[in-house]
Amino acid sequence: MTKFEKTLKGIDTFCHKYNLMYAVIGGIASIIYNVSRATYDIDITLLTDIEDLENLAKKIIQEYIPIKENPIEFFSKYFVMPVTDR
Repeated sequence: MTKFEKTLKGIDTFCHKYNLMYAVIGGIASIIYNVSRATYDIDITLLTDIEDLENLAKKIIQEYIPIKENPIEFFSKYFVMPVTDR
């Protein structure tokens, strides 16, 4: 299993653990449509209520390493949380 495949499996496990609906987007998703492009990350989008953002951010931080300082504040402001896999 490649690093990307392991990370995708981890994302799927994380989302199932917290009953989160998600979609893979960006470069990885474009492969399904035979659009080849180099990508070094995996982008996902999560379906959640706005009121649950802070709790969701805390769950993400427990399992992944945030790249930005003050990740919960960044997440609440931009609705994006750059993280890296452990």
